Amino acid sequence: MLAEKVPLKDNLLAVIVPHTLWNDGAPWLMDLQKEGAVIQPYSFVPGRHPEYYQAQLEAAAKDLYQSWGAL
Repeated sequence: MLAEKVPLKDNLLAVIVPHTLWNDGAPWLMDLQKEGAVIQPYSFVPGRHPEYYQAQLEAAAKDLYQSWGAL
């Protein structure tokens, strides 16, 4: 547990979320984007095995890192 709260503004670089959340225009995601966070959606297909989602998350994270020049 942290002794102090860490504000998301200027500290949160990105959020990786299912495309369904992003496409639905979740207000909290829009707020994070306005504060400078990159919203990186991944394809959500109901009923897939958890390993599918793990692969989707890894691919989305890799895309972000590559776009930032970190890879």
